[in-house]
Amino acid sequence: MKVLLTILGVLLLVPSVAGAVFGVFMALDSKMRRAGLLFVLWWVPGIVASFGILIRDPATFVMGLVCFVVAGLALLLEERWANKPVSRRRAPTADSQRTTRQNEINDQSEETITERGEEVVTEQNEEAVTEQGEEAVEERSEEAVTEHITKHGDDGS
Repeated sequence: MKVLLTILGVLLLVPSVAGAVFGVFMALDSKMRRAGLLFVLWWVPGIVASFGILIRDPATFVMGLVCFVVAGLALLLEERWANKPVSRRRAPTADSQRTTRQNEINDQSEETITERGEEVVTEQNEEAVTEQGEEAVEERSEEAVTEHITKHGDDGS
């Protein structure tokens, strides 16, 4: 009977220690830290219950087993609550409505400024093209006059 209890205690101790080590490994990752800590806390009473069997102390075994069950239920309930989506919608307040109106007004002002700015730029571009065109016409006219003078002389005939 003693050998059977020792084997049973070792068989329960090995997965309990493995679970605790796995929980520590999970806790090292920043994304899984909370779940890892809860997993470790769940397996520590399992280790205590295993030692209760190994040392043949029924009180240690019962306390470890009760704590293991309670910790398992706490872990289960925490996981269920943690997976529920949290509603973040709130009723709009006067401040948020005012801010929304201010944002809309600012957006409209920026659109108007942008449109006016584009109109001004377009007008400036048209003026620059017109000025360049006039300069080109003047240069061609001067060239034509110079060419005419060289062919026909100063008398214009």
